Amino acid sequence: VREWTLLDALATRAGRVVSKQDLEALMAGFDGHVSGNTLEVHVHNLRRKIVLIAIWAASPVLVALQPGLWGLVAPHSSFSGYAHQVGWLWLLIGAGGLLFRTVHLFFLYNVQTGLVWATKILTDPFHDVWLYHKAPGALLRGELIDPMGHVAHEAPQA
Repeated sequence: VREWTLLDALATRAGRVVSKQDLEALMAGFDGHVSGNTLEVHVHNLRRKIVLIAIWAASPVLVALQPGLWGLVAPHSSFSGYAHQVGWLWLLIGAGGLLFRTVHLFFLYNVQTGLVWATKILTDPFHDVWLYHKAPGALLRGELIDPMGHVAHEAPQA
């Protein structure tokens, strides 16, 4: 939530200087304080995400302009071949990002931290499916808020 707030503050003030104190005051609104280098950490995380999203967004253009990827793959001859190459490139970008961040955490903290983070990233999609597999049906029935049917309600005592 803090990163989104920071991104919103910077985006709505594009082209203007935003002081560190103003950003820290905005970030402190969550729990009353900002410790040490919290702002710098969030700015670093935003920059890292912007770079990854830029690489991801540029990859279809790269495949379109360089169909053979400088001889690494056979040039595509149809749209399905183009989509196939973009898909593989996105998979490689994701795997590279995962590997880079895992090794980065090895050096910043320790091997266990890197492996735990990688395991979390790899297993999150399965956990999300387990959590939200019934959501589309509930939305189609018009349930915009979880009715909490799985929670036993006790009758209030008089």
